[in-house]
Amino acid sequence: MRQASLLVLLITSLVLALINILVVFLPQAALPHMLLPYTPIPPWRMAAPLVSVLLLLLTLGLMWIVYHQRHWRAGLHSRLSRRGGWLAVMLGSLSLTLWLWPAEGAATAALFTPMTLASSLDVMLLGAALLLSSPAQDESLPPLSRTMLITGALGTTLSVTAWWLISGVLPQGLTGRAGMLVASLGLGVGLLGIGLTHQLIVSLSLMSIRSSQTRELHISEQRFRSLFTQNPDAVISIDLDGVHRSINPAAEAVIGIDAAALLGRSLQQVLTPEVVSHQALERVVAAFEAVKSGQIQQYELYFTPPSQAPKTLDVRLLPILIDDRVQGVYGIVEDITQLQRDLERLNVLERSIEASSNAVIITDATQPEHPVIYVNPAFTRITGYRADQVLGYSGSFLEGPETDPKQAARIQASLDQGQELALTLRNYRFDGTPFWNQLFISPVRDVKGRATHFVGIMNDITERKDQEARLAYHASHDVLTGLPNRALLNDRLQQGLALARRHGHVLAVLFIDLDEFKPINDTLGHEIGDQLLISVTRCLSRGLRPSDTLARLGGDEFVLVLPDLHESSEASEVASRVLHELVAPHRVGGHELYLSASIGIAISHASGTTSDEQNGKLIQQADMAMYEAKQEGRNTYHQFSADLDSRHSQRLTLRNELQEAITQERLALHYQPLLDADGRLDGLEALVRWQHPTKGAIPPCDFIPLAEETGQIVALNQWVMARACRDVKDLLAQGLFNGRVSINLSPMAFHRADFLAGLKQTLETAEFCHEHLELELTEGILMRNTDSAIERIHELENLGVSTAIDDFGTGFSSLSYLRYLPIKKIKVDRSFVSNLGHNTKDAAICKGIITLAKELELQVVAEGVETQAQLDYLKAQCCDLYQGYLLARPMSLERLMPWLSARTGSA
Repeated sequence: MRQASLLVLLITSLVLALINILVVFLPQAALPHMLLPYTPIPPWRMAAPLVSVLLLLLTLGLMWIVYHQRHWRAGLHSRLSRRGGWLAVMLGSLSLTLWLWPAEGAATAALFTPMTLASSLDVMLLGAALLLSSPAQDESLPPLSRTMLITGALGTTLSVTAWWLISGVLPQGLTGRAGMLVASLGLGVGLLGIGLTHQLIVSLSLMSIRSSQTRELHISEQRFRSLFTQNPDAVISIDLDGVHRSINPAAEAVIGIDAAALLGRSLQQVLTPEVVSHQALERVVAAFEAVKSGQIQQYELYFTPPSQAPKTLDVRLLPILIDDRVQGVYGIVEDITQLQRDLERLNVLERSIEASSNAVIITDATQPEHPVIYVNPAFTRITGYRADQVLGYSGSFLEGPETDPKQAARIQASLDQGQELALTLRNYRFDGTPFWNQLFISPVRDVKGRATHFVGIMNDITERKDQEARLAYHASHDVLTGLPNRALLNDRLQQGLALARRHGHVLAVLFIDLDEFKPINDTLGHEIGDQLLISVTRCLSRGLRPSDTLARLGGDEFVLVLPDLHESSEASEVASRVLHELVAPHRVGGHELYLSASIGIAISHASGTTSDEQNGKLIQQADMAMYEAKQEGRNTYHQFSADLDSRHSQRLTLRNELQEAITQERLALHYQPLLDADGRLDGLEALVRWQHPTKGAIPPCDFIPLAEETGQIVALNQWVMARACRDVKDLLAQGLFNGRVSINLSPMAFHRADFLAGLKQTLETAEFCHEHLELELTEGILMRNTDSAIERIHELENLGVSTAIDDFGTGFSSLSYLRYLPIKKIKVDRSFVSNLGHNTKDAAICKGIITLAKELELQVVAEGVETQAQLDYLKAQCCDLYQGYLLARPMSLERLMPWLSARTGSA
């Protein structure tokens, strides 16, 4: 209605503006005369067409604005628009009132002409249209259609045309009341046409509104149906009795129940105890009753469809409101089973990350600086940065002055290229302390493979790095003294050799071994021994140059490397100074200890090589020289020479060959008979012989002492014992021998803890009778651990094994123990026997030994009888047994057996 009135007003205003223009420009004969009589227009009135044109433009503009009112609504709603409309209505009404007022005078009649009437009406109608087109707040005008515009234009034009024809054409020739009647009739027809046009526009507007409402209702219905049918969640319509009235297609898949099993059935019929628990059903019923009162309800339902896995459903109940009354309930059901699993998984992952001992940092890969968007508590614990201090910032804040720029560049390149990276770098905590960071960077990619985030796993490995540094230090340094060990010594020695070779200087290696350190260590304890070694280290380190290297090889052995020496004599001077400083007392743990050392010196000249072999050779040469210093009485130094190397090389070769001979049984036993004064056989002595495949026979005096020094004598004794038992057992079985076989026993083997057990095992293995075995012990056995030695000799006696003292007279303490030992026999050393003929002192010694033995009821054996004069003298002194080349040489078993057979036959 309002729109139709507005349209009629605008079109009428437009027509009146056109009439004003026609009044000016058309001939007077073409105008209606009764209503618009001819009036001369003075020149000053020629401004009226301009006013009419302006009104025409304003009317057209207002019509355009109303037609496009959606875009110009705010402008029409302004105060200026409303006030302008009221002003136009008031001006038009005032002008119209003055026009209708009776004219008085020619001037007044000339002023208020029909043109004034049209302009006044036009202004008034334009103001009314402006007021009518300015809607109130939140009010919208229906759109003007082209049909309305055309209908309004045609109706108004026809109405004005009819008015003009009836009022301007028909009254011509009529005067008086008839003319006025026809003019009034024309005006009435015009107004009636305008009224009908208004009604027609109103009808068209109502039809348009109804059509629009019907269309909107249809669209709304389609939208609702699309929302209902296309919704991926289950949508169920339930009446107030709880009966399911309709469901959408997704309901079957979401809920897991066929539509036939839902439609027409109540909640209690669907939610049976098989599909939901009793508590869940009570919660559903309570929620349904609450939504019937207009309250929206939402809850989770643990639901088990028939023959399917359990589901977790998110249920929302919405009231269906019609005229503000609840007429039913909509149920929207979403299957959140997988969502809950994902949420639970994400929750577990989040808790795992939160509880992780490794720092986790996540950055946004889509931003230029890769800002941090997440850090876990471990990040704060490791770095000291809180989350609010790092979120939104680049991770470069962890870098510092000791961070490797190359490592930082690798991180940036990895982020720019979206690649994984693993590296270890130096970072800094919030308080500025550095730490070693083992960093792993991995990109997180979207479905298109683009990196959206980066996950950084940080592990503080500072402690491990420190441990590695300590291990590396201990791998190259002695733990006790802090001196370089053998590994670092080799590096320093190689560097020194290279430096000496480059500058043409001399390098010296001093091998320092402390004298009698072991007794101190054993007596006072290892703690005192360790403190003493530390004191020795300080003593040896005094006066060293920065280029010198003092190393500890272990135990009480030290090595001093002196590079850049001009003369080899400088090494001797250093050795003398070291010996002098070492003799000063060392105060350790309340003890005042004195030490000395034996020093070996090896010299490398500029012509030498710098290989690892040369390094080891120098240390070996210094070691050999140190051994010579020990042999020279200790507390001295000795410089390595070529002949020393030769001797030691021969000794080393002989040792290896002896071990091979023992292992492969390349040794042999010879047996030398012991005879009494009448020439009868009393026993045999087993003597080991070594026939080298290339060097020939090697005397026992060469390899027996070596075996004693190297410990090979133990294995050698075991082999001799086992071989002698087998051989003598064969002789006993053949009746060729019925005495004892004597075997020389090493002091080292005798004092071993397993000596008796090994002896018993050997005798049992050979099935050899103990009574046929005699062990020859040197006096040195009694001089070492005398009480233990006496106890062991008694154990041998109890075992049935006889013992004899070999080389009697060469010791210094055996006489005092003879009365306590179960000794049956003593053997006079060959050194006394060999000089009987021309040395009266040796003869006196032999006589004294024999006399002493007789008084102690011991048998006496004279060794080394090689002449008849010696034999005669010994017989004159009543010696019991004789052994020597004069009587019988040592023989192999093959030669011994015929010899024994011949003596047995002659007997």
